[in-house]
Amino acid sequence: SIGQAAALADISQSCSQTVTYRCMKSVLLNTPNTPYGWWVSRNDEKIVSWGGAPTNSMKCSCGVTNSCYNRTKMCNCDANHDSVRDDSGALTDKSRLPVKQLKFGYEDIGSNPLALYSLGKLNCRNRANPKHVITFTTRESTVQFPTWQAEFNGYIELAFRSSISNGVLLKNTGRYGSFIRLAVQPKLITLNYNLGQGGGNQVLQVKAVGNTGFDDNEWHRIRLSCALYRTSLKVDDQPEATNSS
Repeated sequence: SIGQAAALADISQSCSQTVTYRCMKSVLLNTPNTPYGWWVSRNDEKIVSWGGAPTNSMKCSCGVTNSCYNRTKMCNCDANHDSVRDDSGALTDKSRLPVKQLKFGYEDIGSNPLALYSLGKLNCRNRANPKHVITFTTRESTVQFPTWQAEFNGYIELAFRSSISNGVLLKNTGRYGSFIRLAVQPKLITLNYNLGQGGGNQVLQVKAVGNTGFDDNEWHRIRLSCALYRTSLKVDDQPEATNSS
């Protein structure tokens, strides 16, 4: 769905989607006049630009490099020529991707126009760095938040990077004696918890893979999910550790 693709773009470092318009006697952006073609962002914005050009620049990629077939135009297709041309390139503004719709409106039946278009898949690469980063300068440094009260249904996500071998990443004491303690060792992340689901104190662990550990000073992402009868611990792209009551 559009929502799922947008969520992927939000957590990715970079995304792109290729658009192509192949034309003969068929105008595209028509800059600086009323555009005959544009794309619609995931948030229903009308974007007047094409692949390879900045968002809403009213240009195609050839307009950015001043290499259009007609140098006075911003797109090859805007030359309105009787030979086949094309404008193509990648859209890279991930805050607006994926493309929701492509809109075209130029029509001149008497000139026998040709217009073909294609929209590629959304391609995203790498995880984006966290937006809000806190640096701890001593082992005693802490940040306090309100007590987490979603023992039976909720999740916690965090990212960390460190060269320190051992430490407590998260500790929470809730109602009725429930608790969470998330600790890191060079090759192991351990979740000790009791969320009142039955079965007393529980443990989930995820081991590091390969030659590097969690103290490699690279970002590692953790997601702790809790439901009434199930708790899970996910670290990076490793298999999820789960407990069911």
